Amino acid sequence: MKGLSRQTSQKILIMAAVVSVGGHLLMLSMAGLIGPGNASIGLPTFTVELREALEQVEQPENDEQQQPAPASNENAVSPRAAQEEIIDLGNRDGKYVPYVKKIKQKIDKLWAYPKQAYERRETGIVVLSFSINRNGRLDKKEIVESSGFAALDQSALDVVGAAAPFYSFPADMKLSRLHIVATFKYRIDD
Repeated sequence: MKGLSRQTSQKILIMAAVVSVGGHLLMLSMAGLIGPGNASIGLPTFTVELREALEQVEQPENDEQQQPAPASNENAVSPRAAQEEIIDLGNRDGKYVPYVKKIKQKIDKLWAYPKQAYERRETGIVVLSFSINRNGRLDKKEIVESSGFAALDQSALDVVGAAAPFYSFPADMKLSRLHIVATFKYRIDD
């Protein structure tokens, strides 16, 4: 009787293991992660990430730039507002976060992995800078660090150009120009 009980226990234990493995395989198959003849398809991802704090553009030190704006025209940009700042598109701290968040969202909506680069499995990181003036116009864009692949570099430049014009600066943003550094990660996950 003892031998029969032991065999029954072993069979139950083996069945539980088989059911567990089968259930896991079924879930992985349903999720599309495994399957007969199915190669997993990597999804391209795009990331704009926070980088080290960047130094600000040096301000010329002359008396004219330090004077307050004339009281007669409240909409005029004061000489002090002739400031320019450099920020990172991934910046999550600071006074420009709401504005920068809108810029990032506009770029995210338009970004796509370049088809030829994806087919050639090209991956890399592109760092570019672009400048926006007070009325939201894109003044310039340029590659700071290349990915090593022309298609990826051009894609990053193109998406920033396509997203322009951007939004006018809010009234409390007392700048004449904002320089933004963006890091685009082109990655194919397998």
